[in-house]
Amino acid sequence: MSKEIQTITLEYSGAKALAIMQEYHLSHLAILSNNELLGVISEEDIWGMHDENNKLESIKEKIQHFFMPLGKDVFEVINYMDEHKLSLLPMLANGKYIGSITYKSIISSLASIVAIQESGGVIILEMMQKEYSMSEIAQIVESNGARILSAYINDVDDRDVIKLTLKLNIIDIAPVIQTFERYKYTVAASYNQSENKDNLGDRYDLLIRYLNP
Repeated sequence: MSKEIQTITLEYSGAKALAIMQEYHLSHLAILSNNELLGVISEEDIWGMHDENNKLESIKEKIQHFFMPLGKDVFEVINYMDEHKLSLLPMLANGKYIGSITYKSIISSLASIVAIQESGGVIILEMMQKEYSMSEIAQIVESNGARILSAYINDVDDRDVIKLTLKLNIIDIAPVIQTFERYKYTVAASYNQSENKDNLGDRYDLLIRYLNP
C-alpha cells in the first residue's frame, strides 16, 4: 500500500487528473473531500468530459465507490481489483482513507507470497499477535509431512490481530488445516493450484498474464 500516490479532489480539472494518472501509470485515482474518501474516478470517464479543463465536480456522478477495508488478504484484493478492472484501490482503516494499492504492487506481493515457481497450497491463519508462534506453526505443518515455502504477515486492524499467509509445498492441504483447527487456530482461508476459478488457480493465471503480457 502506498500513501505516496497523489489523491485528487473535485476541484481538480480533468486535464490535471489525467496528468497525474500519466505520471503514476494508472487509469484510476482516489478522490477525497476533507480527507474523506468519495470514491474512484477513471481515465475513461475523464476523457468523456465535454471539456477536460472543467472541474471534476462536473462529472461527480461518475465516481465509483470502490474501496477495501484494511486486513483483507492479497487474494481477496486481487480478485476484487480484477473483477472491477481497477488499476488502483483505496484502502480504509476504521472508515478512514489510509492509502491506495495499485494492481502492479499487489501482483508483485502475490508473486513473493505464493513462491510462484513452486507448486503447493496456501493457508491463511488469523490470530492475536500475542498468540503468534512460528515455531509451533512450523511444527504443525511439518507433522503433516509438509514444509513452509514462504510466510507473510499483515495486520488486520487496531485490535492486534494479524493474518499469517503460508505457502506450503503440498497441494493436498486438508490434513494440515485439520491439524491447525485441532490446535484451535482460526483458518481464515485456503487455496491450492487445483481449485477452480474462484480460488488460487485463477490468481496464478492473473499473475502469469501480468508477468507475460
